[in-house]
Amino acid sequence: MTLTITSRAALAEAQLPVDALATQMRLPDGWDVEPGRRGRLADTLRAAIATVERRSGQALLTRETVLQGRAAGGRLIVLPLAPVSGIVAVTAAAIDIPLAGAVIERDGVHTRLALTRALTAGAQLTITATAGHGGWADLPEDLAEAALLEAEAVEGGGLATLHKLAGQMITPHRILRLGRG
Repeated sequence: MTLTITSRAALAEAQLPVDALATQMRLPDGWDVEPGRRGRLADTLRAAIATVERRSGQALLTRETVLQGRAAGGRLIVLPLAPVSGIVAVTAAAIDIPLAGAVIERDGVHTRLALTRALTAGAQLTITATAGHGGWADLPEDLAEAALLEAEAVEGGGLATLHKLAGQMITPHRILRLGRG
């Protein structure tokens, strides 16, 4: 079974470190007076965060995420992202699965959802989970810096050196997906 992320709740501008990005880019005083500049930097940060999340397999800022795929059967479901702090809903073949007694297990490599009842193999599965490290201040420093570097690279016209540096900062956080878990 392979679950894919089909949607994530949008990040509000208040969750984004727009001022930190402006400082890193060494924008002059008054940069935020320019109409639309703050919004453009926020959009750039959203794109950069999405890039870091895709490359690392981790959700940076906490929000609801919807995962979909086919059930492999059984009680254990390997989730393709981390950290997961809660499960909001599980639906298999359009039937809501009770979450009472369900447990999120972490083994350092995988995050698994252990349900109290087994799922039928091949059933269409939809999971809504709350995932992320928390707010910007809760992120590991290198992931936060990688997101800022990606945003700076986008704003600066795709500076390859910044993309490479961001990739190096993400590497220790990548979730390994070896075998079927």
